[in-house]
Amino acid sequence: MFEYSGKTNLIQWRARDYILNDVSEPELYRDFFPYDEIPKVAFNHRIVPINMPDEIWITDTTFRDGQQSITPYTTEQIVKIFEYLHRLSGPKGIVRQSEFFLYSKKDRDAVYRCLEKGYEFPEVTSWIRASKKDFELVKELGMKESGILVSCSDYHIFLKMKMTRRQAIDHYIGIVRECIESGVRPRCHLEDITRADYYGFVVPFAIELMALSREAKIPIKIITGNWMTNIIKYVNIIFLPLKTTCNLFNLLHYRFLLLRNNKNGLCLLYIFLDCLFRLSKPVLIILLFQDRLRDCVPSLRNMRLYLFLTNQHIFSNSF
Repeated sequence: MFEYSGKTNLIQWRARDYILNDVSEPELYRDFFPYDEIPKVAFNHRIVPINMPDEIWITDTTFRDGQQSITPYTTEQIVKIFEYLHRLSGPKGIVRQSEFFLYSKKDRDAVYRCLEKGYEFPEVTSWIRASKKDFELVKELGMKESGILVSCSDYHIFLKMKMTRRQAIDHYIGIVRECIESGVRPRCHLEDITRADYYGFVVPFAIELMALSREAKIPIKIITGNWMTNIIKYVNIIFLPLKTTCNLFNLLHYRFLLLRNNKNGLCLLYIFLDCLFRLSKPVLIILLFQDRLRDCVPSLRNMRLYLFLTNQHIFSNSF
């Protein structure tokens, strides 16, 4: 199928829609992740084009991911940080939204307190698992938008959720549909897509989400998340499903409403490594409210072990 792109001013080929591959056994990519050897990295020498969006903004996860790396914030601390984020955002909404857990009374109290501020930016949004019990909290607090965890790899679908791919999609779609019917804007967090069957599950699932969006005439946001990538500097030539830039480009190519990829903690590790081994100078890394620290710390610990074994004692025991 050919179509004209108003963004590139080119006639482009658009692949046919992909159909769900509802396998009977999980695809665990043992070629990439064997148990008896180190993980493999395959190269296909395909360059991913630069594809900048028309608008860029920040979605803050300090009160969600940021609380998983340190002692959880008090309600007062959450409200104070939220005020700082409002000041940083400015009138144009550079910090567009902030994501909150709803599970504890402390978190719910913080949501009420932040909503009472009446700020346009950042908008207070929630983040839940794909369960009816979690969604009841969203309705109870009167949230306008909520993130929904929709894990995509067979590690999660088969081994944790004990479902088939078709059952997982039906389950996810059911929660998203309930959001729409309740007047809540759904934001689907496609987690673990770097270990998922990209064309056999991720793209077909996104196609079904967009079909639901057209039917309901309500935008459904798709958020990508990765856990197993950003570790190789040859960023443009890593084979799917591992490479996040390939995943992002392909989702954009299918014109899904893609918001962001937010698992960038290992970028801090690169800065750290470059300073250590190229500049040989002291390094100061400032993490805003500890956000994304939990993605980075395990790798820093591994790096510390490596440097210890090579007799490069440059770390304190604080890691």
